[in-house]
Amino acid sequence: MVKNLTLKNLARLYGTTVDDLPEICRQMVKEGKFKYRATNPKEHDDIILGILKKIDHPLTTPVGPKRKWKWKKGWGENLHYFISSNYDLKTLLPKYVKPFRPIRLDGRYVIPLDRSFELNYKTSFYSWIFSKYLKGFDSIYEFGCGTGLNLILLAKIFPEKEMYGLDWVPSSKKILDLLARKAGLPIKGGIFNMFKPDHSFHITKNSAIITVASLEQLGKNFKPFVNFVIKNSPAIVVDVNHIKELYNPNILFDYLALKFEQRRGYLDGYLTYLRQLESQGKIKILKVHYSPLGILDNDGFSYIVWKPL
Repeated sequence: MVKNLTLKNLARLYGTTVDDLPEICRQMVKEGKFKYRATNPKEHDDIILGILKKIDHPLTTPVGPKRKWKWKKGWGENLHYFISSNYDLKTLLPKYVKPFRPIRLDGRYVIPLDRSFELNYKTSFYSWIFSKYLKGFDSIYEFGCGTGLNLILLAKIFPEKEMYGLDWVPSSKKILDLLARKAGLPIKGGIFNMFKPDHSFHITKNSAIITVASLEQLGKNFKPFVNFVIKNSPAIVVDVNHIKELYNPNILFDYLALKFEQRRGYLDGYLTYLRQLESQGKIKILKVHYSPLGILDNDGFSYIVWKPL
């Protein structure tokens, strides 16, 4: 049976109300951009088996500084395709965004029926969360910006704002420099290592910081970056990532995600640390939301909104 996410579904998944959704969400629902079907019993078992095999596979290695080469290679390939295509923005889509792969939805696995389902969902969700939380600030800094897709979207939503994209490999900065020169976008690129923050780098006043699926790479080594953020005192911080503390380890569906994240060494203890900082009066957590929709391995659309005090 074919289903399509409704506006009510999106509002619940985002942690908001239907009235709060931007026009792009309404248009995508109207055009049937979120069609999917349930898995049959064999597909369900095959998905679980595939995740277990991936967890045990020797090539499934922990994230961290030693894998910087992987990002150099990945963003370097995107840079090459971007230039050779005469600066086609479609070439900036990371290779790990794959069509038709199963997704996690409300405690079960489902099969997308649109090859761009994941990209459509990212676009609609980020359009909402950016519009919701970033409209009142002069500048926006994204740490771990990759190929700049989020900054491109932000520039469309807020053409009057200054955008800064920071990543730890030069190919990312080169892409952003080309976006500024060739597309005329208000984006400035820079090199920044979230493992070893450069404290000479300063955030301008009345600015927002966002991280989208980049904190996961820090594992348990996130405190230097959090301390850097607090020192710079941005007006707001929006983190979109899978948050371990929000899973339920007593159900198989979430237990598998936790085992996979443990194997990869993904972000661990972040929300707990933020709550400790809040109890010390150093920050204020504005919202924490667990997203019941995610990619195959984990729920990557959960988010935390907070600000230093």
